[in-house]
Amino acid sequence: MKNLYGHGHNATKTDWYSIWDPPNTAPQLFWELDKKHHNFLRERLASAYSMSSVHKYEVHIQACLDFLVRKLKKYAQNGETVDMAIWTNAFTFGVVGELGYGSQFGHLEQEKDAGIAAKSNSSGAGADTTSIGMRTCLFHLAAIPEVQAKLREEIDTFYDVNDLKAPMSYLEPHKLPYLQAVIKEAIRLLPSIVFQLLRHTPPDFKVRGIKVLVNTTIGISPMAQNRDWVQMQTSSARADGENEDKTRYFDCSTMTFGGSGPIMCIGSNIALVELHKFVAQPVHNFDFELVNKNIPWRIKAY
Repeated sequence: MKNLYGHGHNATKTDWYSIWDPPNTAPQLFWELDKKHHNFLRERLASAYSMSSVHKYEVHIQACLDFLVRKLKKYAQNGETVDMAIWTNAFTFGVVGELGYGSQFGHLEQEKDAGIAAKSNSSGAGADTTSIGMRTCLFHLAAIPEVQAKLREEIDTFYDVNDLKAPMSYLEPHKLPYLQAVIKEAIRLLPSIVFQLLRHTPPDFKVRGIKVLVNTTIGISPMAQNRDWVQMQTSSARADGENEDKTRYFDCSTMTFGGSGPIMCIGSNIALVELHKFVAQPVHNFDFELVNKNIPWRIKAY
């Protein structure tokens, strides 16, 4: 994977990315084919998406999350079921609206799709991919009650020991190893993007020692990469993993929010802040379960 997507690689994007480039729009990182221009665009945007900048945005993310929790508490008090696919999407679109446009689009307030078309790369990618990560975390926690209970115990204990009255900041969940492991394992099992990120092979490119012809179209599905048995044996970082070195290697080897290496989604820091805060706060506030445990969770990728 490092030879194809990692830092210093010579593989180039294929024309597949051009289908994402609608007419009469400004250049975007995702579909930019020229590496030099891609680097130029990324350098101009990098500071706004750095983790130090994202920490400054956290108050806006928390405002959207507080809004969501109030809505969910209302449904919980009435004993109603909720479709978290809708609510996770409403939350992430709210964050995109707050950070990108100065106000929410209205999904959370109106409790329905506000009818706002995805007008930019940030609207579509920033909302959908992040909400997928949230849903896969919620599903596995609901499907495995003992994991949910253990995670809630860790979070509740942290609140009690530190006498927390306000929701956790992004930095605080990093002190919770089980929360970290649960999130990593969930998005390993179902990364937000499952289709291949296609590349043209450079000269002398090899896959497991076998040379591949130059300019061959090749790619790796994040779901296949994340479930590679050889890698899993090398770095066992499941929910109860304790080896820090193996976990660090595992983090570098999996593809979660939009790729890996220098072409990884520039908004991944925002997505990670949303994901950690989202999982920690609802688990602290709610017990939740699947409405029908006998219906399997089916996934479709287009």
